[in-house]
Amino acid sequence: MMTLEPNPSWFFLLTLIGLVILLVFIYLRQQSYQLSRAISGLYKLNKDEQQDVLSFINQAWLYLARSGLVGFSAHIDWFGTTQTFKFGKQTDYFDIKHLQGNEISIECCFYTPKKLKGEKHYFTELLKNTFLQLLDHNIQTKINQIFTTQLGLQKAQLFNQHDLKNLIQFIQLLEGQVAKTHSPMQTERLIASLKRSLPSIKQRAERLLIKSATQAPVTQPIQLNTLLDQLTKPLFIPYRLTGDANINTDSAKLGEALYNIIANFRDHNATHSPLQMTISQTDQLIKIRFEQAADSIKTQQLKSHAIRLFEPFWTDSPSGMGLGLYMARQTLKQQGGDLLFIPANDHIIFEARLLALAPSQTYFSESGLDLSSTTSPSITPASVSADA
Repeated sequence: MMTLEPNPSWFFLLTLIGLVILLVFIYLRQQSYQLSRAISGLYKLNKDEQQDVLSFINQAWLYLARSGLVGFSAHIDWFGTTQTFKFGKQTDYFDIKHLQGNEISIECCFYTPKKLKGEKHYFTELLKNTFLQLLDHNIQTKINQIFTTQLGLQKAQLFNQHDLKNLIQFIQLLEGQVAKTHSPMQTERLIASLKRSLPSIKQRAERLLIKSATQAPVTQPIQLNTLLDQLTKPLFIPYRLTGDANINTDSAKLGEALYNIIANFRDHNATHSPLQMTISQTDQLIKIRFEQAADSIKTQQLKSHAIRLFEPFWTDSPSGMGLGLYMARQTLKQQGGDLLFIPANDHIIFEARLLALAPSQTYFSESGLDLSSTTSPSITPASVSADA
């Protein structure tokens, strides 16, 4: 009977295999632990930033870098304002993902040192997908916030319609009562009833007049210098007006947009410096430049938050709603124009841009006009100034 004698080389080979298995186990355990911490960090970051899309993107690289990624970039179109975040380094190996939602568009690019395989690819993909899922959730949350507010405004409109119905019913009832009134006693009773009911009816009528937005747009020639003067005077702020231009559009809509811009200076820039409003015109483009001196702290804050200035419901003022600039830009865009923030060191500058149409045209239309032109046209000699 043959017996196998122990061979020292076998023990060495088995020991080596055991060590390899142990090292692989330790490596996978360490990678799993790092992945778990990175994913937990992303969730905690998202919670701490209250699901804010921009803040989440700006700080997520700290955790994304714990995987096989060597770089990350995000190009963001945020309610008409674009910005790019870049972290780490760029390589020839990358993966691009797109996220879209209403007025939000984000292109994420993930860079790796080489084409990843095996467990490294698995861990990196898991972390990327977690990041993208959280980011998509935050985008949907922001969109839902806007839709919820719009729904609330629609409900308020229903209340206005209900008030209008009550007013119509009251007029019908009053007409019937007047028709039945013949004696002095009946007249006295009717007058007494009206004295009791008219105050509440008056309040409803005034509320409807203030909140009603059902008027058809009235397109008419507008002299911008005069319109800006009329809008600024009631705000009791010092201002100067230079230049002039005429335009055919809905005066109510344009006035609302320009008023929101001017009121933004009044509410968010505490200064005695006058607001300079300069109107200039080329053949196809009208520019209204709003400029006011401000301290360096204020201008630096605006530059750091430039991408958020037109974000609905974002504001750095406790009393603000964060809708003024957003609504102003949306109104101007509906009319073929735009509203831009121009960074500066010692001034706050916004520029409204409008399409200059011929007098025979009654509405703004979509055009191939390049509104990003920076040509400095001549200014029509006209000026108004006021000190409040």
